[in-house]
Amino acid sequence: MKQNLLPTQILVIMGTSASGKSHIGHYLSKTLSLPFIDGDDLHSESNIQKMCSGLPLTDTDRFPWFRSILNTFLSLIKESSNPPKGIIIACSALKKSYRDFLREGISKDNSVKIWFVYLKTSKKVLEERIRRREGHFMKLGMLESQFKDLEEPSEKDEERIVVVNGNNQADEVVKEIIEKVREPLMKEEMICFS
Repeated sequence: MKQNLLPTQILVIMGTSASGKSHIGHYLSKTLSLPFIDGDDLHSESNIQKMCSGLPLTDTDRFPWFRSILNTFLSLIKESSNPPKGIIIACSALKKSYRDFLREGISKDNSVKIWFVYLKTSKKVLEERIRRREGHFMKLGMLESQFKDLEEPSEKDEERIVVVNGNNQADEVVKEIIEKVREPLMKEEMICFS
């Protein structure tokens, strides 16, 4: 059984398709020596088929996916005798209602705190990245639907929001994330930064 000493910090790397969520998530995970969960790996087969067909997901498609993400990181914490101090998750979380769903899923659990790191990336950069990307189910034609769904998080309007420049190279993005989360997390003695 887990000892409830310090809350596990969940850092959700969020943004539209091609913003670099998975790449940045892996990089940040290695840099901070924390486990990484790629939300793309938790999509149902029907969601993947739908996106491969060029159809955007609806809220009805997405909420079971968010439930799966929530269950995955909670079980990683709850089923461990030595839970991680943090977990990095790549997940679009485009709408505030999606972010609130994840927040509400942990609201009664003082052993978990969730942060959303928004990779704010220009449409031009996203289009270039999608054109270069091979073998991914998210195609260029679906980017517009993501922008229609996107409710950009604001550090003023939502708790534990970090906005970074997703147009930059991965090492610069990770550096900016660490700079922005270092002080609040160290203040709470949650994650050790070297």
